Amino acid sequence: MTLSELKDILEASILVGNEHLDRRFDKCGASDLMSDVLAGLSERCVLLTGLTTVQAVRTAAVSGVGAVVFVRDKVPPQRERIVQPAALRIAEHLLKML
Repeated sequence: MTLSELKDILEASILVGNEHLDRRFDKCGASDLMSDVLAGLSERCVLLTGLTTVQAVRTAAVSGVGAVVFVRDKVPPQRERIVQPAALRIAEHLLKML
């Protein structure tokens, strides 16, 4: 699935990385525990999380996650400052995480 398809399915808006809408993903993981992200997620993976902290975004970058979907109507407070340019494609998801 591409980021563009994911965006359409989730009815999400892209916060950063509109130029990467053709990027492909084949896995998804959901966690609010960043240790789980480091232990279990990899490249070509989408992370769903309710955390909008600098640490959450950096942990996703370190683990090689290709995109982060913020759930439960959450948006990073200072998105430009916390996202390393071209490191992550971040989507805001407006549905609740189960």
